[in-house]
Order: sequence, then structure tokens, then C-alpha cells
Amino acid sequence: MSYTCCFYKSIRDVPGEAWASLRTGAADFYTDPRFIAVVEENIPEAKQYWSLLVYDQANRPVGSASLCLYLLDAAVLSPPGHRHRLRAIRRLWPGCLLVPVLFCGLPFSAGQSHLRIAAGADTEEVLRQMDLAMTRLARQSRAVAIVCKEFTDGDLLRTDYLCELGYVRGPSLPMNYFADGFHNFDEFCGALRSHYRYKIHRSQRKFAAAGFRVAHFRGAEAVPHYTDEVHQLYLAVHDRSEAQLETLPAAFFRRLAAACGDGVQLTAIFQGPRIVAFSWGIFAGSAYQNVFVGFDYALNNEFDLYFNLMANDLDQALRLGAREVQVGQTTDVFKSRIGCVRQPRYVYAKGTRWFTARPLRWTRSLLMPPPVAIPDRDLYHAATANAATPAFAARHPGGDGD
Repeated sequence: MSYTCCFYKSIRDVPGEAWASLRTGAADFYTDPRFIAVVEENIPEAKQYWSLLVYDQANRPVGSASLCLYLLDAAVLSPPGHRHRLRAIRRLWPGCLLVPVLFCGLPFSAGQSHLRIAAGADTEEVLRQMDLAMTRLARQSRAVAIVCKEFTDGDLLRTDYLCELGYVRGPSLPMNYFADGFHNFDEFCGALRSHYRYKIHRSQRKFAAAGFRVAHFRGAEAVPHYTDEVHQLYLAVHDRSEAQLETLPAAFFRRLAAACGDGVQLTAIFQGPRIVAFSWGIFAGSAYQNVFVGFDYALNNEFDLYFNLMANDLDQALRLGAREVQVGQTTDVFKSRIGCVRQPRYVYAKGTRWFTARPLRWTRSLLMPPPVAIPDRDLYHAATANAATPAFAARHPGGDGD
């Protein structure tokens, strides 16, 4: 088949009908042109953005992708204990270990792919044309590598063709999914073994006794509550994260809520008039994703703010009808304690220079290590698994009592 690839310097330049034909409606939030425009205009860390469309011989769109050129901090691949040494080096050499990388994806770490291929299209030819276009862009931009992110197990049958084009596949951070089959957080708690339920109720009582207030805001109504002071809570969490990729400015969150309306939710915990913890979430059809959080660490140690923030955010999403809930790619041990299970994510990478191509193949196990194992937890009563949905029962076989 004769496919051709066109690229555009902004999502605003892309033919709207062609782009829309490759989306799956409201459930495909991360290819929504409104979302992409907010990213392009409010995350300055990316040096350049492009949108790609692949057309077949009849000039029908058969593939799309969002790209960005990003200065990747190679220090994120080093052990946490070595990073303070790098900070000292960067006082004298600010650009140390900052390398330009072309991403098939956007600088918004949500564990989502930004590549779409039409049903019935020649997948291999779509990927081949995209690779040719990305290779040209990478050379023009002096990027040392191309990275395509992030793909699920179900994607691999199609995307593994990238390995034949010179890419290597490796694991990314897994995505945590909240246990399915529940309609609110209380229902989930009722399914737990007694000692797990006791710990949750103890944290909830401590939180309630301190007089905190929880509120949920959708779309534009969230904007005035997300002040620069509240944004400092996000920065505090980001600075302690082991996976420090992009740093999102406060304006990004405000403009995202204003542009995407009810698809965006802010859950906030108030102490008096002050927000002391928050989470941003995304609704996409029947799915919900908790994407970024912030909280006061001093209060967290005393009142379990993070747990109560997550519990209230999950409860709201379930009560609003979410049937698939994703809660991010970090703090896996904590999330396993509230019923989350991990599903793999994968990335593909290819060096575009002689000094990156072969070393990337030789060192991929170091650059893309497997996820750290977390303890297995037997959270549920046997009766819960017997009465639950088939999907829940498959994931959680249950125990034999308390």
C-alpha cells in the first residue's frame, strides 16, 4: 500500500475531521484537540510539538500521533542516592546529562499512548511511515533518540513491529487500577478483611475529628480554587518523586480545567479556608484517572491526608459512574493497600546517532529496568470474590475469612 505521512507544527493546524475520524469519542480524552492545545501552550519544557497524520492511497486518514522534542534528564535513570551529586555538578555545568529526545507522546505523564491507527489499516505501513517521519524530525532537531510511549499488553500485537524498525522495547512504570466491581468506597471497605478495614476506619476517624472538609469541583469552577499557593503542594510532591519528568506550571492545570470542562475534576481537602491537599482527575467516558496530587507533608504525617484524599477522590469517581479507575504509576505499595492492581506499560526506544543506537541496545536492561516487585496482599473475604463481578473474581481470588 502507498501511505503518506504529513506533520503539523500545532494541533491547531491539523484538519479537524481527519483527526476526529481516528478518535474514539469522549473516551479518548488524550487525543482531544483541546487537551493537546493546552499542553502545547502551557508546558514550555518541550522545545517543539508536532502532530502527525498518515493517509492511505485514497487520502483517508489511517494513523495519527502527537510528538514533542524534550530535553530528557538522564539523571532520572540513576539511583536516587546519586542525584544530589548531579545537582552539585549542575551548578557548574547546567546542561549535564540533559539530552534531546523526540517522543511519540506528550510531556504529560499519565501512562497513555498518543498513537492511533484506524481499524482495517495496514498497521505495519502506518508505523513505517511514522518512523520515517520521526527519524527525519529527530535528525533535523538533533535528537539523540526516539521514544514511543506508553503501550499496554493489548497494544503489543501491533506495536511490536517497531522492533523490526530498529527499536527496542522495555517496561515503563505500571499503571495502578482500582479494584472493579464497587460503586463507592464504603462498598469496597465492606469487602475487606477486618484488620484492613480497621486501619482504614482509623485513618478516616482521625481525619474527621480534625475537622477537614472535602469538596469536588468540575471544569471551570475548579479554576479559582487552584491558586499559586495550592500549586506549591504539587511541587512539594513532585520534588520528592523518584520519577521526576515534566514539571507542570499552575497555568496548565487552570487552563486544562477551563478548556475541558466536566472532563476535569479537582478534589480538594480544606483546613478552614485553606486547601491542604488536592488531586486532579480526568473523566473519559466510563473511565476515570487520578493524574496529579499535592498535599501538606506535615499534616499528612499527623492526619493521613494522602490516604483520605485518595479515598474521597475514588469514592466520588465511583459514585459518578466510573467503571474503570486508574490511579497513577507511582506509590505502588501504598496503592496495593487500597485494592489496586498493576497492569504493565511499555515503551519503545531507538537511538538516532551512532553513539546512542548500539549503546541503547546493549544497556536497555539498565535504562529500562523491570518494575520493582510489591508484596502480594490478600485483602478480601472469600465471600466477596464469590459474589463479585467476574473481572473482580479473576483478579482477587479472596481468602478464607478474617
